Amino acid sequence: MTTALAEPLMTIEEFSRHPDRDHTELLDGVLVERPMGAKCGLIIANWLALIGQYLRGRRLGACCSSDTGYILWPNNQRRLRFPDASFVAAARLPDGKVPEGYFHLAPDFAVEVVSPNDGGCEIQEKVEEYLAAGTRVVAVIYPRAEVVLLFHADGLVLKFTSSMALEIPELFPGFQCPVSELFTID
Repeated sequence: MTTALAEPLMTIEEFSRHPDRDHTELLDGVLVERPMGAKCGLIIANWLALIGQYLRGRRLGACCSSDTGYILWPNNQRRLRFPDASFVAAARLPDGKVPEGYFHLAPDFAVEVVSPNDGGCEIQEKVEEYLAAGTRVVAVIYPRAEVVLLFHADGLVLKFTSSMALEIPELFPGFQCPVSELFTID
């Protein structure tokens, strides 16, 4: 479960200068902690390594870590999301480049790893927010069950277990990785 910190309402600009913004998001002007854990960190690192290897040389877009912020709603300067990992297709990169600051768009692909502190309603809220903002696919990874759910913008939900290969052909044609590799130590 995330925890709201006792702070006055702030804008994205104020958040950018805030000294305690690590592992937080800005939700309706309030700093909200995003505590993770070692296992979540391992899963994100494994995902970034696997997709990074696939993306190398393909020029499909930019894959980003949890330090990358997204202003999903340009008119809402009090809301900033940081998915655990994300991808923006090359055609949607502003001027063909990754911006210095935050993205002013929704990622094409967002990854959320469920930590022991996350509540089901919070995760579903994130999924729905990303999809409403234009994200094409949201992956929710459940470490305890070793399951990945893919939520598509058209309403399709696909479940991948640790014995299956994860595929996301609409974004990463030809990419396949065993789901079990997300949870292993190499």
